[in-house]
Amino acid sequence: MKKTKMRKEKSVKNARSVEIRKCCASCEHMSYDCDGRRMCKVLKRARKQKAVCTLWMMRQVLQKAGNSGGLVKTRHYLLYAMKVRLREEKAVSAGLITEQQRLSVEEIRSQYVAKFNRSIYFLR
Repeated sequence: MKKTKMRKEKSVKNARSVEIRKCCASCEHMSYDCDGRRMCKVLKRARKQKAVCTLWMMRQVLQKAGNSGGLVKTRHYLLYAMKVRLREEKAVSAGLITEQQRLSVEEIRSQYVAKFNRSIYFLR
């Protein structure tokens, strides 16, 4: 296995000048194992929350952060979406579904709105 150097956590800005903290959680290679622990897809081992290695690459979803015109998503929706993704990750690991069968963000949003009959955005 490759050894990677660990770096101190710092921030970078995406294309829309939104500051993104460099850590395991913001890395494209981060995944979860069937027990819900953070795993690196490249190194195939568990990672700590604030760990940053030389392989760090900004998640695609964070590259697009800042697109919603300043609207903030509710905690309830974010937890719902996280649970959906965790279930999918377990199903992929178990071989029950393929990566292509995972739900899109739009499908998760419409399921949430249909199930709870409320917006995904925090509205004052």
